Amino acid sequence: MKKTVSLGIVGSSWWVDAMYLPALAACPEAEVTALSARNEGRARALADSWGIPRVYTDVAAMLAEEKDLQALLIITPNHTHYEYARMAMERGLAVLVEKPLTVDYDSARRLAEMAEARGVITMVPFTYRFMPTSRYLKRLIADGYLGRPYHLNLRYYANYAREGQYLWRFDGSLAGSGVLGDLGSHFLHLAEWFYGPIAELQAMAAQHVPRASHNEAGKPYPPVEDDAIINCRFANGALGVIQVSAVCYEDAGMKMQHLFEFHGADGTLYQEVDWVEQQEIRGARVGEGGLKPLPIPEEIWAGARQDTVHNSYRDVFRAQGHMVGDFVRAVRDQRRIRPDIHDGLRIQLLLEAAILSAREGRLVRLSELEAS
Repeated sequence: MKKTVSLGIVGSSWWVDAMYLPALAACPEAEVTALSARNEGRARALADSWGIPRVYTDVAAMLAEEKDLQALLIITPNHTHYEYARMAMERGLAVLVEKPLTVDYDSARRLAEMAEARGVITMVPFTYRFMPTSRYLKRLIADGYLGRPYHLNLRYYANYAREGQYLWRFDGSLAGSGVLGDLGSHFLHLAEWFYGPIAELQAMAAQHVPRASHNEAGKPYPPVEDDAIINCRFANGALGVIQVSAVCYEDAGMKMQHLFEFHGADGTLYQEVDWVEQQEIRGARVGEGGLKPLPIPEEIWAGARQDTVHNSYRDVFRAQGHMVGDFVRAVRDQRRIRPDIHDGLRIQLLLEAAILSAREGRLVRLSELEAS
């Protein structure tokens, strides 16, 4: 068995530089041999700083010339995901596709069917499920801390859309949706990971901040939502509220907050992650009185630094090799990894339901879309 996995990357964004390349550099099984991006200067600068030997400006050319590639990481705007993943899977490559999987359910379904038919390894990386707080909450809920779940509230407050400049994430022609796809995809995934499948939902969305009327090429584009709330009912009868916003005043640390509340027949759990220093879970079971801290076990921390949330984040994804390293090792070993393209497809269905609900102002049952 080959000890390393030959990888190509598509994209040259700050996220490639901040998340993926540091994680791959820390993974002894990974060998990044090529990078493709439309902006050649930025691609070459990134390749030089991370020791990537070959640079392309065309993905098809990279796939044709890099005969030894085993996997492709697609870290690009949402509207490009389908075509890049299709080309890679046609060559039999494993694919990691940033969330959301595509811009609509139909194209996501076609990718999932292709992955299944060709038997390729896939990942759609819902980052926050790998954080220590999320993994401990998952354990507590699965072990019955709440008893029968009654409801959950998941709130994601961020600040990156408070200014009105053009951002592709709020260009409907490129992103498909705004904060629903960018942030809501994360928390819809977590909601179902914690409580099981959502049966029906009703969403409201708004664009609070007026955006630039033209894109970087000087052309008009359809702006999309910067704030959204999803009310949902799970198949187990529990209710949920998921709120995602990119227009909050959050100006400390990584400039966002994650606030979770869970209630059930036997107990209550709260999580607060301020993305500065606080990453705390509190809870109480019936008869115990008020909420008390529930320290995350050391086997979950596994030596990760706890002084700041950002240091924990770095250690989880770099030193410990969660998510990106997991994907590389799965490709090496030819075994399925979660979350995969089918998880990405499920979230695409939920996003389609939320977009439809917000547009038509009505409750949408998931069975309605699954049957169509």
